[in-house]
Amino acid sequence: MARRVIRRRRPSGSRVIRRAARPAAAEAVRAAPQPVEPTGTPILMATTNTMRNQIVPKLSVMDDIVLSGLADSPETAIKMLVQEHPEVVILDMDFGGPLIGLDTAKLMQKTRIRAAIVMLVSELDPEEMKSNARLFGSSWSYVKKTTAGKVDVLQMVLKSASRGVQWIEPSLTR
Repeated sequence: MARRVIRRRRPSGSRVIRRAARPAAAEAVRAAPQPVEPTGTPILMATTNTMRNQIVPKLSVMDDIVLSGLADSPETAIKMLVQEHPEVVILDMDFGGPLIGLDTAKLMQKTRIRAAIVMLVSELDPEEMKSNARLFGSSWSYVKKTTAGKVDVLQMVLKSASRGVQWIEPSLTR
């Protein structure tokens, strides 16, 4: 932006003073503080309201985690995955709607965005899980909903998922 030159005469003589005038908007931009970008692992959370109310306070305690979005439906979760590009997706297996959590996770895996998926599973019988093992992704992490409420376990699962390491709760053997 070009500066204007203001010329005026002094009352005491014919001397010309030249001074560059600054626009007020430029001074306001300099004075405004720059926003600080949060640093940490971006996480997308696609869960039911009850699980969201249980997990979001735990995420706010963690310093190296940034919540990039909250999805209230499977369709919204897939759209937000494409828009936000999170590193980790926390997905509820009992997510309501026409798509269950497993279908949503499979659709997320087909997109070009490579986000780690952490599945929140309910208290299932391990024998029942063995029969449905082909439905589950082999690279996803699995945590019980009751265990996900513990800050230290949740933080460990999210760190390992962001590094690309699969984490399966010990009581959920396949």
